[in-house]
Amino acid sequence: MTKPKRLLFESIGKDTQWNYFRLEFDSLIPIFRVNLEGREQLIETEVGYEEYREDESGNPVIRYIDDGAIVIFQKTSIYNRISETYDGRHSKMNTEEFKTYIEELEQHFSKIHDNGGRYSIKKLP
Repeated sequence: MTKPKRLLFESIGKDTQWNYFRLEFDSLIPIFRVNLEGREQLIETEVGYEEYREDESGNPVIRYIDDGAIVIFQKTSIYNRISETYDGRHSKMNTEEFKTYIEELEQHFSKIHDNGGRYSIKKLP
């Protein structure tokens, strides 16, 4: 469970693989308590929610408390083939910072060739 704030579509250059959706979230007030990852696990009951306990049956509802964002790129895009980008950096940058970052990546990768389907950003200036 989250609290969506806004959904954006960003079009980057002529190569559509760099286009992406960015879904931003607002923070939520915890129902019970928050763990270190900024989320709480709940069980949905007939009368509302209860704090999740490991010994209960049922599937927990993960409720994300902190604000943040997710991005969605084309599955076969270069961005999705860069393992370093799976660190959540998109959530550590605001909308404009991330767009500028992607524009810089697009410029960098437009100048190099495919390296067997794997890419790295370690060599960026």
